[in-house]
Formats: sequence, structure tokens, C-alpha cells
Amino acid sequence: VAGLLFTDDGNSNEINESDSGTLTENGISLTRYISLTSQPVESVTVYLETDDTSEGMLQNDSSDDSTSSVSFVFNSENWSTPQSFDILPVDDDLKDGLQTFNIYSRVTSEDPYYQEVYSGDNTYEVNKPDYLQFNNNDDDEASLVIKIDQTSILEASNGFVDIRLSAEPSQDVLLTLTPSDEQFIINDLVTGRSDNVTFTSDNWDVFQTINLKVVDDNFVEDITSSSLNISTSSEDSYFNDLSDS
Repeated sequence: VAGLLFTDDGNSNEINESDSGTLTENGISLTRYISLTSQPVESVTVYLETDDTSEGMLQNDSSDDSTSSVSFVFNSENWSTPQSFDILPVDDDLKDGLQTFNIYSRVTSEDPYYQEVYSGDNTYEVNKPDYLQFNNNDDDEASLVIKIDQTSILEASNGFVDIRLSAEPSQDVLLTLTPSDEQFIINDLVTGRSDNVTFTSDNWDVFQTINLKVVDDNFVEDITSSSLNISTSSEDSYFNDLSDS
């Protein structure tokens, strides 16, 4: 029977169509092998292509660069010798959880049994998986990155807090900044008033500076402690309802 054999060891350990392997962003690649199941009478070219270049890329021995597709040539002599290809994870900044992508194959040949034709009476179906599915684990975390210039501020003086997101969101993220008491004001607003900052997929990694000004009152008091309460809301479930202070 004319067909393709995919293995994970170059021998007889055939890989599962729906679970061909798991990668991790910024992790190592996986090596898989391909060969024919029968001897062809003409050379056979096999093309492999990923359906999502934002999650996985391909590479074979003929190139040092990763690409969306690779090809292999088999003939009557090397048809049973496995040829290797690597699946490389793509590391993005998006907090998107576990993602899957598929690798599809296409076979062409002057050998009619290895030429995929799907019309009329000359229909030859090469025996092969419909696709190979791979998982790509996310390595990004949804959190707030906060830098505090100083933890102590004198009355009538200013302090600054820099805030950004740890990863790219899929939807806008609204930060609500609320003073814990009336000892300080935010961004020159009136006492006790909250302020908002919005992060998008364009500015998520840019620090936004928050100006905190301590109120100069007429009371004689010891050192007081206040906090800036931060909460988030977003249609991106990873970034919704985060909090810090």
C-alpha cells in the first residue's frame, strides 16, 4: 500500500495523529521522522506544512532556518530510510494558554499510486494521517509588573510608581488605581478619587508612570502608612480581576 509512515524514533514507534507531541514556548524542538510504506517506481516528493506559524515552525537537515514548510524526496532506493524533520515552538509575548497546531502533508509523484489525485476514476488515496497535531505550552504569565521609586514620601512631596503588564493581552486591560485613604492623591486628582490606566496589545510592555502626592495636612502625627490599591478588568480572562497594592 502506498503511504507515509511518521515515527518519533526513526524506527517502528508510529506517532498518534491527534497527539504527535508537546512543545513549550522558548523550549527545545521535537524531532520526527518520515518514510514511505512501499517502494515507488518513480521518485516521490513529500511536502509538510504547518497551519499556524505563530505557534510552530519546521526545519529539516537541508536548512538551518525554520520555515512554514519542508520537503523530502524518496526513490526506489531510500524509500524505507526515515528522513528527519524538527518542529520548533514559536515564543510569542501573548498570554494565550495551551495552543495546538497541525502539520499537513502533500504527496506528488509520477508513480500513480503516490500521486494524490481526487477526481474521476483516477483517484488514488495515499495512506497517511490527515494531519499531525502538536501542542505548544504557553510560557507567559498574566500579572502586573510594578516598580516603586521610593516607599517613603514626605508630606507635600511626590512619589512615582511605574506599572505595566507582564505579557500581551488579547483584549484591553483597564487598571483602576484607588488610594486607601486621604493621605495622598493620584495624578493630581482630588483627594480620594480613583484613576484609570488602560493597557492594550500595543502598549502592554510600556511602563505607565503614576504620580502620587502626599497631602500636607496640619496634624501632628507619627509616620502613617497608606497603600495604592490596584485592580484590573478585562474581557481577557487571564488579565481580568488581578489585584495588587
